[in-house]
Amino acid sequence: MLSHLQLLVLIGAIAGTGVGLFMAAYLFWTPVGNDIVQGLQGRYFLVLLPLFIFGVSQLAAAMGRERLVHLLLLAGAVIVLRNIYRAVDLRYFG
Repeated sequence: MLSHLQLLVLIGAIAGTGVGLFMAAYLFWTPVGNDIVQGLQGRYFLVLLPLFIFGVSQLAAAMGRERLVHLLLLAGAVIVLRNIYRAVDLRYFG
């Protein structure tokens, strides 16, 4: 099991790579001020999949499997509710 500092560094590396990809796509492929980021494809994130899986397994070992599952279910429910709210808002008021 990784220490808390090592786990934080792993999560930072994964998040930093994702932010770096979006920044590179926005700065070099997308006109400034555009509503969407162009030129960024899902395959660029495949290299992060093993790190993400390893990070989740280490989080489960540090937090406890049941607690992590509850946290992930809560996060998924919040995301679904936000998408429902956004869809209704855009449909009737946007």
